[in-house]
Amino acid sequence: MLMSAAFMLSALLQFALSLVVAAILGPGEFGLYALVLSGGVLLQTFAFEWLRLCAARFHHKEAGEALARSLWRKTGYIGFAALATSSLLAAAGIPYGRYYALVPILALINAISDMVLALLRAEFETRRFALTLSLRALLSIVLVPLAAWYSAAALPALAALGLATLLPALVALARRHPPQPTSHPAPSTAELLRYAGPIVATNGLYLGFFFALRAGVAAFGGLAAVGQFSLALEFVLKLFSTIGTALDLALFPLALKAEREHGLEAAETRARANLEIGIAVLAPMAMGLMLIAPGLEPLLVAPAYQGPFAAFVLALTPGIALYALVQYGLHPFGQLRHQTGQLLRAALLACITGLGLGVAVLAASIAPAKVGLVLAIAMLAATLSLGLSAGRIALPSARFAASLVCCLALLGVAVTPFVALGLSLPSLIGAVVSGALAYAGGAFALDLAGLKTLLKRG
Repeated sequence: MLMSAAFMLSALLQFALSLVVAAILGPGEFGLYALVLSGGVLLQTFAFEWLRLCAARFHHKEAGEALARSLWRKTGYIGFAALATSSLLAAAGIPYGRYYALVPILALINAISDMVLALLRAEFETRRFALTLSLRALLSIVLVPLAAWYSAAALPALAALGLATLLPALVALARRHPPQPTSHPAPSTAELLRYAGPIVATNGLYLGFFFALRAGVAAFGGLAAVGQFSLALEFVLKLFSTIGTALDLALFPLALKAEREHGLEAAETRARANLEIGIAVLAPMAMGLMLIAPGLEPLLVAPAYQGPFAAFVLALTPGIALYALVQYGLHPFGQLRHQTGQLLRAALLACITGLGLGVAVLAASIAPAKVGLVLAIAMLAATLSLGLSAGRIALPSARFAASLVCCLALLGVAVTPFVALGLSLPSLIGAVVSGALAYAGGAFALDLAGLKTLLKRG
């Protein structure tokens, strides 16, 4: 519970951080900020993420410290290469060289922080994990806006973000109590890569695709356009990723428990039930967000982003909802079967489809509807690929589909009158409340995704 509370606090503060920094910096500087930050995340995923995944999967107190030491050594080797690359970029004298140089540094800082958190979680150091994660989020929400306000530039804000990320990790690392030495051997590098490689490649492809979208908007629309696009993308992506992660943390362990107790068939049946729950949560989120996006815009973003923000939110929501469905609803089938190659093939298909379509569609103009279409078709390709790989077990029941349509219709009927009023703050609140009550009431009455059964058991 404490870990979940820390995660939700961190997600909420990171959610607010993008909005605050965007308002302070303006579209142009925020575009630079978003490009460097997403580049750092992309590099971290390919260079360091496999180490974090292995720490989370294989490290535990009873195994001693052999694996942790091995992972830290590997982090150091890759980190040295990252710092050398950063130095070369800074000295090259190329345009925006200082920003390029910051990408490897941010990747290394994030890797150190995530490694510390992974070790603490694997050792069930709940209080230290929650404190470190919360402190990182709190420092970020204080230091980054201050740096942005004082300098009105992206570079100091990014430096402040790196500092806020690194300090709590170093404190936690200094206060960490390593497990007692044992004779338990650490897995070899080949074993670690066999486990983590397909997962890293899958996540890296999706992140690379999102980065390519940003780069395309920057190339054809300029830094101001990528700032406006990035704010909308971060808003929708963090919203759906936070809810999806929360669902995954709550539901995927049920499938693992079913596998241990009753075998793979029971686990897949549980995974399909989890998928239905995920759809039942993500679908009304997507529909509701698209209905009220124009009303949210003046409440959330500065005037410089208004207009493009709502247009991009409307355009991006279907594709990002499908992305969340892929990550948190369909990936578990491949994970349960230990067929992670399916996940990689789906991600590769999405990237090829999206990039090919993007070159053809976006070269003429960076219209929000076009960007959203490219994203939606790419994620639809991944959805269909994973659905076909999983087979009939991943197909929601006809009863669920019919119940979902009815509940979404109730949501639409409840929200539409408020939308017609123009979505001022009172009507926006009314739309959210009435839509939520209508959908929840329909879901309970129709037992959508077993809601009524779950409540009765609780």
